[in-house]
Amino acid sequence: MRVFTMDTMFRGIFPSSRISVLTGHAQDDIKSIFAMHALAEFLVANPTCTAIWIDTLGVFQGFLFRDILRLYFCRQSLDTNMVGLDERLSKATERVQLIRVFDAAGLQESLTELENSFANATSLATNVDDTDQEARGLLVIDSISATYSRAMAHDQSMGHAYMETFLKTLGKFSRTYNITTILINSSVTASHVDVVRSQFDSVAQKPSLGSTFLHLVDFCTLISRDPRSSVYVFEILADRWRATEGHLLYFELVNNFELKFYNPNENAG
Repeated sequence: MRVFTMDTMFRGIFPSSRISVLTGHAQDDIKSIFAMHALAEFLVANPTCTAIWIDTLGVFQGFLFRDILRLYFCRQSLDTNMVGLDERLSKATERVQLIRVFDAAGLQESLTELENSFANATSLATNVDDTDQEARGLLVIDSISATYSRAMAHDQSMGHAYMETFLKTLGKFSRTYNITTILINSSVTASHVDVVRSQFDSVAQKPSLGSTFLHLVDFCTLISRDPRSSVYVFEILADRWRATEGHLLYFELVNNFELKFYNPNENAG
């Protein structure tokens, strides 16, 4: 069983031109914190790329993200007193576009605007199928479930239709412009008959938004927490290519913003 660390995430779980999903309890903001770490690593590793964070809940924590970004710059330089750190932080944050939308129509409009923006920025836009090519951008939507759960509550069939149309368009956008796309999703109670659910019997969770949603994304992951400890478990529930399903990552949240990754079997006797 392979154990991932954050520096392998973009090669194995958050590849460019694909849609990946972070799933977990709606009340737990660890999903957003995890996505902020992915965003910080992306910005530091790709100093010329842009990123977009679409906030559908109005809860993006700018100061928290700046602390996380500072952590990644310091790790890169191995010097917490790095000269010019504040300037580099400012330049990196300027490459992040924060968009706030609160319904399915607003989300679709935002995606249309992003498509137009990327199309105007380059005359060489082609369909990209090689995920080893350098990513041109990162898109995070926090959260996809909040948006379409509301739409489905109003009209189940129409809500599913809106979601399907949006995700197909999002997939094409990600492939065309080589965008790494991360969707944050809530979880609902799973049963033993569900195919996509945690491999741990004590974690009765599955992604919300139904089976149609799972067929329209490339990777679906779940973050759960051991109720007896502070350890989080990140597991890959579904992978379109069946190459990484069941892979795990263990981590703890330190000082409310730092992720400490580890393999619990390292010290096993």
